[in-house]
Amino acid sequence: MRGTLCERSAVTLANRHAVFYGRPRKSKIAAVVATAFFVAGVSNFAGKAKAWDILDGPPGGLPPYPVSAAPPTSGAPVLQASTAPVPAPWSFGLPFHLRLEGGAGYNNGATDTTVSSPGVGSVSTNLIGGGGIAAEAAAWSDAVLPISLGAQYLHFDHSASITATSAAGPIFGLTSATGHLDLTTNAIMFDTAWRPNVQWFHPFVGAGVGVAFTDLSGSGLGFSASNSQSALAGQAFFGFDYDIAPGIYFGLTSRFFISEATYHVTSVNLPNGANVPVSVQNKIDVTNRPISLTGHIGVQF
Repeated sequence: MRGTLCERSAVTLANRHAVFYGRPRKSKIAAVVATAFFVAGVSNFAGKAKAWDILDGPPGGLPPYPVSAAPPTSGAPVLQASTAPVPAPWSFGLPFHLRLEGGAGYNNGATDTTVSSPGVGSVSTNLIGGGGIAAEAAAWSDAVLPISLGAQYLHFDHSASITATSAAGPIFGLTSATGHLDLTTNAIMFDTAWRPNVQWFHPFVGAGVGVAFTDLSGSGLGFSASNSQSALAGQAFFGFDYDIAPGIYFGLTSRFFISEATYHVTSVNLPNGANVPVSVQNKIDVTNRPISLTGHIGVQF
């Protein structure tokens, strides 16, 4: 009975040992080994992933992968983004805007004139009301907006009459004489202007200095003479420009210009108490102060 019980216990233990350590044990070992290989592979991949640069991609680079745009839906506009800057019209790659302009108008200002003649005296008058053509041409650089720097050519024609009364008595039987003066001014100016951009509208105000080359001619009592001088000149101006097309604009300029010069012309006078006319040199001091309004058209490069 006991032997039989022991035999039965041995068989039971053998069966249990076979269940736990037999074929079922081999299946569990295989699962553990597979899990270990899987963990090792994942760890190896993760270690390499940590070394990748997010900008460079994985070692060896990414394989080429063509990307094609999705076909547009029917009737829907296709929008394409572009980061390339749009060049200014006719910019030619310059690092700043260059503008060229020219125009014309009318000037009508005051010209202070003093005529001094030996033996006769002097007369001063303001030739208000005389006027003539005004013209301009300029090149501007908009390197430091809204400040513009420019070189400018100006032209003014000024004509007026002057009536002088002799303090020495009648001259050729006349107590007064009327003379005609023509003053032509050509100036080279260097200007600075404040010119902001308000969309298509560009108001401006500025000033400049330069050199005026003037020619004064006069006639009276049947005589005529002329003299040319150069002198320092200045100006102040304001106005506006308006863009009418890409790279093309027009505008108006109101300008105050001033220059002074002394001219010497020869005429025939009768000195005090003399009966014989003599040739004398007259001095004419002129302060030219024209006020002009000109229209212009310009192009921007």
